[in-house]
Amino acid sequence: MTSRILNTGFHIEVTERYHNLIGDRWPVVIKPQPDELVSSWIHRLAIANGIAPLQLAFLLDLGGGMWSARLDLKLPIKLVDRLAMLTGLHSETILSMVVTEAAITSLMFPLRKQAGSNQSVWLQYCSFCLAGDGVPYFRRQWRQASRVSCFTHGHGLRDRCPACRTGIIAFSQTAVIPQHFCVRCDFDLRWAPRAQISRAARHLERAIEETLTVEKTNDRGTIGKLVQRVLQVPLLAGTTGAKTLTNLSTSARIRCFEQLSIQPRHWTQNDIKAAIADWRKMKLAGDGNQNIVPFPVNCLQRLECQKSPRSVLVDSDRVELFRSFWLIMQAGKRAKVRRRNTSNI
Repeated sequence: MTSRILNTGFHIEVTERYHNLIGDRWPVVIKPQPDELVSSWIHRLAIANGIAPLQLAFLLDLGGGMWSARLDLKLPIKLVDRLAMLTGLHSETILSMVVTEAAITSLMFPLRKQAGSNQSVWLQYCSFCLAGDGVPYFRRQWRQASRVSCFTHGHGLRDRCPACRTGIIAFSQTAVIPQHFCVRCDFDLRWAPRAQISRAARHLERAIEETLTVEKTNDRGTIGKLVQRVLQVPLLAGTTGAKTLTNLSTSARIRCFEQLSIQPRHWTQNDIKAAIADWRKMKLAGDGNQNIVPFPVNCLQRLECQKSPRSVLVDSDRVELFRSFWLIMQAGKRAKVRRRNTSNI
């Protein structure tokens, strides 16, 4: 038996285990990229050090399943300290990749490894962003259900491999292959074709994103209510099936945004000036809304000053979309103001 093995020409020897070999510091350290998810960084860290992501999970005693996706929302402090020791990075740098805003986590996709064609998976991507990266990585914003397009490249996001229709499951990778390759069929996601989305839907998405950004910076405690209204977009669009935005696939959410953007009068007032008047009434009512949604409101006010018919035609669609989302946010507050005014009479 021994002679047959020796005659093959292969030399087999027992070596140290990986965690004994590398000691207290990994040989290759990579820096997090702007807006990178901690799961993406850990996958890249594993590949750079010559081990598969799933092997790294066992090395760090993180088990299997969607082990890295779970870390995006909650990173145990013991693991933070261990990663800081192994990489030499500051703990604050590692923690900065975790999504910690309580309200925004409500907009994150559920951790669903298997999903139907219209159901969400845990992560989206822009193939053009991946192609433009020095080393492709996944962004924090791509886990947020309110995002359906890339603001940089102006086209829709994707959440599945176009070749085999599988979601991104880099956490299950057992080979030393970069995370932008599909685990199931090895398709390079950088070559995924452009996903179509209408310009009007992108304008509505940007209005929502700008509104969320503004609300995150104030201390009025209104961000939670705003997020709840965003989650109800499928109901407003009249879609069947899932009633919550986070449960829909990227293509289904794009259809929701497009439906709302081309038929805004089904769920808003008909007159743009009525929206401006409503905002002014809210301001006078003293309900703490004078600083709410400056982007859509300013856009509405600029519309009143337009003199060129062509300019009005071009900008009116965008303003209508801003107004549409602003009115959604205010829907639950009008009744409150009316009740307050009635009680003061």
